Amino acid sequence: MRSAATGAQAVDRAASLLVHVLAAGEPVTFPELVTASGLPKSTVSRLLASLERNRLVARTSSGEVVAGEAVLAFARRSNPHDELIARCRPVLERIAAATGE
Repeated sequence: MRSAATGAQAVDRAASLLVHVLAAGEPVTFPELVTASGLPKSTVSRLLASLERNRLVARTSSGEVVAGEAVLAFARRSNPHDELIARCRPVLERIAAATGE
């Protein structure tokens, strides 16, 4: 059985790879991920395989790494204007109440 520290380290490393892919804004190559992470190729390969199995990342036809379907589905669920709406709602409700609209 793996120790908690080892499991947490793997999660941290996988999360860092995912964040790098998402922050890049364009497909990322395997060598770029190896360089950015400072991890051995075998570790990056293993972590990417796990992220792919969970649909957090995907490979393009040329082998580059991009956001996976699970990440894209989550992103599609949120409205980019939700925060603005939440901030404006109380003010707009007061205006509506004051004007009878």
